Amino acid sequence: MNKFIAKIESLGYTFSPGTLILIAVIVEAFTVGVSFLYLLHLPFAIALMVLGILVVPSVYYSRTRYKYEENRFSALCTYMEQMCYSFQTMPKIYNALKETYTILPSGEMKAAVSAAIKYFEVENGTYADALNIIESRFLCKKLAKLHRFFIKIEEEGGDYKYALGLLLTDILKWRERVQLYQQEKKTLKVAYVLAIIFSSIACAFATLLAVVGKKEGDLLTTFLDITGVPVYQMIAFVFIAACIISFYFIEKRYTNSWIEDKKYTKYELIDYDISINYDYISDTRKMLIPAVVIAGGSVILSLLFTPLCLIGLILAILLIATPRIKYQGARQRTVSELKAAFSEWLVDLELNLQFYNNHKAIEKSLDSAPEILKKPIKQLILDINDNLSGIEPFNNFLGEFDIEEVRSSMRMVYSMKDLNSENTSELLSTIVDRNYVLMDQTEAEKNKTKISNLKMLILTPAGFGIFKLSADLMIFAATFFNGMSDVSQFM
Repeated sequence: MNKFIAKIESLGYTFSPGTLILIAVIVEAFTVGVSFLYLLHLPFAIALMVLGILVVPSVYYSRTRYKYEENRFSALCTYMEQMCYSFQTMPKIYNALKETYTILPSGEMKAAVSAAIKYFEVENGTYADALNIIESRFLCKKLAKLHRFFIKIEEEGGDYKYALGLLLTDILKWRERVQLYQQEKKTLKVAYVLAIIFSSIACAFATLLAVVGKKEGDLLTTFLDITGVPVYQMIAFVFIAACIISFYFIEKRYTNSWIEDKKYTKYELIDYDISINYDYISDTRKMLIPAVVIAGGSVILSLLFTPLCLIGLILAILLIATPRIKYQGARQRTVSELKAAFSEWLVDLELNLQFYNNHKAIEKSLDSAPEILKKPIKQLILDINDNLSGIEPFNNFLGEFDIEEVRSSMRMVYSMKDLNSENTSELLSTIVDRNYVLMDQTEAEKNKTKISNLKMLILTPAGFGIFKLSADLMIFAATFFNGMSDVSQFM
């Protein structure tokens, strides 16, 4: 118990016994209610109550973690937005930190900002080291990008207001997208709980028949009273336990970090490599001989067992289609990742274009680029060095994937090299607007995919219910025919 309390307090919250007891009462009310609803015997009812008690701490922690992540995200956004406002007025990091500190609510962010201010005052350290105190506690690329911009302006000066406006707009749009996604997740969690409740009620018709049979004394209905059958008791217990355990996993799944950045794993990079280098046509040809052997063998074996022919032909077709399926799946995932990564990288490029020409801006943006884009950007830089005045390197960027949004944006980046200051600002504004549209589209697609996957989980209680109803019907059938057999013998 002490470890659990320490775990809660590590999130910055005080352990509340009353809240824990309230959750326990709700969970136990459900377990007791369904035990009565399904007329479970005492050992099964007690087992469900014990299972309910076991999930209570996890539910309590998940609810606390949700509030923690929500408040943490809100504090991060408040910090970044206020830093932009304060820096816009006076481009001094220390002054912006002092002003932002006064409006932050108590918590992890305020403590981090306080530590950064003290580092300035006591240690007289560098801007990077001071701001790193905040970044180390809030691992967010947008935060790091904002800090890098502040340091650049503080140390080098320059016209910063338009670029800072870009960063602020990016932050505000990001906040809106994340909040919308989290609200959809919250709605789905409520829907999952309702699905469990409705499934539990829908699967209780066996109890209804038992109650009616005992009340009316009807012989036929008495045959259909299966609530006392051991198999029914076991299946009902498994059904309810599965619902409780699935709820436990849903609670854990819905309480991840709100601010965690995309971490590129080896699988995304493998997909990228497959999309570029994999020769699925050659592999398809290699599969032809094994496929013909399997198909021919299945035809021969079908003389002994006819369905083997169909099974063999399906396997042969799958064998031939596998390389293409592998390639198309990898390419589809890679295009989705590249769109998201490109819109993220373009924000950095837009900032650098405020201070450098397009070639230098691309070079400056390489280090902070998403991992999946670093190799293509390096190739772009080499191509530009070989063709300084041509549009081809820009038009061919990510050309293997034929992403029109990327080509269009890169052609506009190329066009900036020969424009005057006024026209450059107009074109950059167009690039920014297009990029925000692209970011909204890519984020909407990603979130739609995530939400679709989560929506599939809502079908889980229905799946449990179908299993329960199917088992009940089989038990009904067995009980009914056994009962009719006994009646015929008696007569």
